[in-house]
Amino acid sequence: MEELEISSLNFSIEAESLKSGKSSMDNNTYKALNTDDHKTMDFSLTSLKKVTKLSDQSFEVSALGKMTISGVTKSITIDMNVKLEGNKLLLNGEKSFKMTDFGIDPPKALLGTIKTGDDIKIEFKSVFEQK
Repeated sequence: MEELEISSLNFSIEAESLKSGKSSMDNNTYKALNTDDHKTMDFSLTSLKKVTKLSDQSFEVSALGKMTISGVTKSITIDMNVKLEGNKLLLNGEKSFKMTDFGIDPPKALLGTIKTGDDIKIEFKSVFEQK
């Protein structure tokens, strides 16, 4: 394959699938993210900033898009790897950002003596199959 074209890419992540590593704080995080009203975090591709061919079937992609978290939408760049295997497309990557970037106060517990960090890291691996 000479070039990689992605005309659209949209994905949603269940907000309550985020795990802090401290299960006692997860519910406080879900409250801060207002998951009762905003069940998903959504990404929608607006353009490809850069596509680097790593091999005949493997690419590194820098994608610009809109990310919506807790009802707030921001432009972000996500770097991902794309690999073609037969009729399958494997997509994986990660993105770190701060809750405060989306107007979210990091959660606290026990009158503020226990706090989570401001950072959120989303890791994703997806397989798309042509039928």
